[in-house]
Amino acid sequence: MSLQRRVIVSSIDYSDDKIDITGNMYSLPEQNGIMIIDRQDANGNATPSLQEIIIYTILDYNASGLSLRGVQRGAMGSSATSHMAGASIELVLTGPVNFSNPLKDELKKLL
Repeated sequence: MSLQRRVIVSSIDYSDDKIDITGNMYSLPEQNGIMIIDRQDANGNATPSLQEIIIYTILDYNASGLSLRGVQRGAMGSSATSHMAGASIELVLTGPVNFSNPLKDELKKLL
C-alpha cells in the first residue's frame, strides 16, 4: 500500500485536536481518516521514535488550506507527542474506524 504524504503546516503539541496540513483535498476523505505522523523523515528514513497515529473526524477545506478537526491523538497504542512544522503526515485508512486486533496488526506492518 502506498501512503499519501503531506506535511504539517505549523508545529503541534500533544494536546492539539486540529492539525493544518498541505495539499489538496481530492485524495483525502472528508470524514473518518487514519493518518501517521512522522513515519519517515524528509529523506525517507524511518523514524519510529517520532511516529504517532491519529484519527480525524472532519477534513475542513478553507481559504488558508486543509485542517484536520476532531483529531484523536495517540491512537491505536501510539503516543501523542509534539511534531515540528514540516513533519510528514500520511493517510493510511478511511471509513468507519474499527479498533480490532487485525486492524492493529495491519498498521504495524506499515511501520
